[in-house]
Amino acid sequence: MSNISIFWAQLIIWTGMDLTPLAQDPTEKAQIRIILDLLLPHVKRWKVLNIRLLHSSSPPLPCADLVGHAEELVQLNLDFIIRDAVISLGGVHFHEAYVEPLRRSLIPPKLRFLTLTDWHHIPGPLTDLLQALVACPSVGLVYFMNLQLDVSHTGPPLSCAYYWGANVSFTGMSGDAIAEFNRLLDYPYLED
Repeated sequence: MSNISIFWAQLIIWTGMDLTPLAQDPTEKAQIRIILDLLLPHVKRWKVLNIRLLHSSSPPLPCADLVGHAEELVQLNLDFIIRDAVISLGGVHFHEAYVEPLRRSLIPPKLRFLTLTDWHHIPGPLTDLLQALVACPSVGLVYFMNLQLDVSHTGPPLSCAYYWGANVSFTGMSGDAIAEFNRLLDYPYLED
């Protein structure tokens, strides 16, 4: 049964021989690409995908490396330990995959939890980010951590946000971004 993928409930894949990785591993990105080539044919069955790598330049990019219809996916974590890329992973990957005006992919329809972290070098418009999020009503819990966002939009609140009821947590965010988030969603107040 272990040789037949239909019986697999959980896969844990370790790369390298040592559980404590070296600070430099030039093959990490190539290793994750080989692993994804094996896993992508089963993308329809994924419920949780956690990838924790050493370098920020190694995780796969949604819609470029992670492709297919993951309609069962409820949790996606792309994380790293050492920041070695010019642009941080979390927010930028999300923006390029789901927020761009010509969005190439929809957020997985059953995604319930979302964490966006470390978006500093190119501030993305908060309005674009919120429009992408409110289009996915299944997202119930969102964590924003250390995001530098463009809050220069002066237009009215987003009309499509009326029924979006996700719980949102902010860590390391500017007061201006939190206030603009509140205004764009036309919330009467923020509890925390």
